[in-house]
Amino acid sequence: MATGTRSHSEDSPPTSLLDVQLARLGLDRTRAPGVQRWVQFLDGIEEACSVLAGSGGLESLLQQQVSTRRFSQTTLFERSPIPIMQLDLSTLEDGDRANGALPLDRVRITATNQAASDLLGIEGAHESGPHDIARIGLSSEAWTSISEMVRSNDTTAEIEFVGTSSDGESYEAILLAAVPLPFGIPDYTRVVVSMTDITDHKAEERRMHELVASRNRLLASVTTELRSPLAEVIDFARLLEEPTDDPDRRRDLAHAIAGGAARVSSVVEDLLVVSRSELGDLVLAEVPVDLTAQVAQVLEVGGAEMSVVSTPGRNVEPRIGLGDPARVRQIVRNLVVDSIEHDGADVSITIHRRSSTMRLTVSSTGPPLPAELTERVFGHPGDMLGGPMDVRFLGISVARQLAIAMGGDLRHRFDSGRREFEVTLRAAPAA
Repeated sequence: MATGTRSHSEDSPPTSLLDVQLARLGLDRTRAPGVQRWVQFLDGIEEACSVLAGSGGLESLLQQQVSTRRFSQTTLFERSPIPIMQLDLSTLEDGDRANGALPLDRVRITATNQAASDLLGIEGAHESGPHDIARIGLSSEAWTSISEMVRSNDTTAEIEFVGTSSDGESYEAILLAAVPLPFGIPDYTRVVVSMTDITDHKAEERRMHELVASRNRLLASVTTELRSPLAEVIDFARLLEEPTDDPDRRRDLAHAIAGGAARVSSVVEDLLVVSRSELGDLVLAEVPVDLTAQVAQVLEVGGAEMSVVSTPGRNVEPRIGLGDPARVRQIVRNLVVDSIEHDGADVSITIHRRSSTMRLTVSSTGPPLPAELTERVFGHPGDMLGGPMDVRFLGISVARQLAIAMGGDLRHRFDSGRREFEVTLRAAPAA
């Protein structure tokens, strides 16, 4: 007999438990083994006998091995933080394979770990059934995936699904079903089903998608907002190139160019604050700031359109807060511009000290802010730049973000036909 004879398992898949065991030993009951195969087989038997002789007998060795393995599996099963349950699908192996939906009334739960019990609201172990599987909150898609696995003779199934926990809350999870293969034969009496909760992950994924969409919408709005002043700057600059002896005309064109450039600069500066804040690179100074002087500088640089704003007299007591002078001016400019450009009239700025804080109020007549703006900007600071946002909201959002970053806040109220923005900053210690 030639050595290297191919086993039955190499010609075709095993059809019985005996064929499986013989294949594991490299033997085939339909063919005589070669001399080399016999020698390997006898060496294996001799080694096994030596092990048995030193272990006190086959029965005790098997009991020890079974006990060790069972303890290890049980410990891993019970202590797993992932919900796991064991299903008996053996009644579905025949006629149900070709049917449509999985008949849930014939599925038995044979065991669950504590995590699964807490999630699904069922007992830790079930030794009898059938049980009402539908009440444990798995989606129809999850059961369909398990049905396909059984009908197709597959040994694994994986699907994302939305289920309902025992307290009525929905959750998102990845279901993984696995069929044990003792000796290579599927055992549908002990199908292991794990459910990994991905609710937080999916929520964060949706939040990131919405954040990207929001940024795209914001950039589109900003692009539109920048086109108009940029076009004005270009047109006025070309007119300024034309020869003229009228100094008033040249002065007006220069003012128009400066105003358009200032509007472009303010939008770009707000965008830089947003991006630096998100990257954690926003650096703010903390020095004494004369709020009255900063307001005066904003109005002076703003040109003719700022002439409608009334301010405290120059000879009042200095109002000194703690913060970054450039960012204080950015806050004031954003609030004043918003008040002027959106139906605001009779715009005034007041500054006063209350206890350990300085309060700068920009007040104007006009309609109240839209509800979506007040909810987004003046709700939770962490959400002020998320979600849908028109470029009009950018300035107010940035103003509040800067105020908070300097240890203060920005509040809004509407009362008796007047709209007020109130900026609070820490007051500088008395000299």
